[in-house]
Amino acid sequence: MPDLISEIAGHSPGSVTSVYIHMPWCVRKCPYCDFSSFATGRRLPMEKEYISALRRDIELFAPVLGEVRTVYFGGGTPSLFSTESIHEILQALSDAAGFAPDAEISLELNPGTGSDEKIQGFRDAGITRLSIGVQSFSDMELRRLGRIHSSEEAENTVKSALSAGFSGVNVDLMQGLPGQTAELAAADVRKAVSLGAQHISWYQLTIEEGTPMAEDPPELPDEDTLDHINTEGTEILRDAGFRHYEISGFARPGFECRHNLNYWHFGDYIGIGAGGHGKITDLRSRRIFRWGMPEKPDEYMRRSGTAPDFEEIGKDVLPFQYFLNTSRLDTDMSLTDFEEKTFLPRESVSRETAWGRERGVLETSGDTLRLTPFGRRYLNSWLEEFLP
Repeated sequence: MPDLISEIAGHSPGSVTSVYIHMPWCVRKCPYCDFSSFATGRRLPMEKEYISALRRDIELFAPVLGEVRTVYFGGGTPSLFSTESIHEILQALSDAAGFAPDAEISLELNPGTGSDEKIQGFRDAGITRLSIGVQSFSDMELRRLGRIHSSEEAENTVKSALSAGFSGVNVDLMQGLPGQTAELAAADVRKAVSLGAQHISWYQLTIEEGTPMAEDPPELPDEDTLDHINTEGTEILRDAGFRHYEISGFARPGFECRHNLNYWHFGDYIGIGAGGHGKITDLRSRRIFRWGMPEKPDEYMRRSGTAPDFEEIGKDVLPFQYFLNTSRLDTDMSLTDFEEKTFLPRESVSRETAWGRERGVLETSGDTLRLTPFGRRYLNSWLEEFLP
């Protein structure tokens, strides 16, 4: 559908205000990682060419971009790129659509890839929020994960980001690591809190197919230990004033990640860069489309500036896609919102709603669906009921 962008722009100009930008290179690929990323050492190949490709895609999607409210540089390791390159991309977005006065502009940064000077340079380039890939403050656990940094480097990176004046600093932590006890996991959480992080992403290590860790899987904590880890860590964060606002996200009031919230509310977003994905709604035809960019950087750069292959999200999978996202949040789900976002009647999910209510997964009241504590624990069982 090569004309989809111009078609949507013709009747809904400026309909998309969130942009995801994928930066595909890393110093070294971690053994647990199944993201679209490529090891390159500390010297980036084709940095200028890649930035030019991103600019061509920004120009391509400009007709549907409104005043940009959130940008997220993900990876890979975006912090391998120069501050000048990041500024060039943000300038291209500014020229194409402009930024909202309170725009949230996030960049993932790994310890060991950003000096104090470079971190300040990202701030000066327009980044407002850093997401720091710490994963653990234990040197033993970092070695097991194949990370390139030390616990000291991780601590210093968080301190440097806060000193640079970022309005939001996220610390990424993993739980359920090989040999991890509840005490070690709690120590990681306490350290992130004590350093002054305003947001903590705390998610469980999973062994993904096709990764080196899957070929030689380590021994992970058992279910009882995982329960203890999750309970104790959640209590520490709650007592420190963090709100558990989505499955793996904890934030001090006002520091929730607005870019991710757009995902979880089933919002539209432009996705560019090698391996980037996007979603867009055509309000006139009441159809929803998604796309994925080529994963290999050289292939992506060759085709940048031309419309991607748009795929319509079929009505048979729309309910699953909608609730897969909205159920991540700690807020109630709304059947009215479901109808507005998917263009489907609420009756189309009456069987799944009844299934969840009968099994204690859901509480319902009029328009509202609310996951019970039991439902939070066994959410995947309910979501599977939506699969065709």
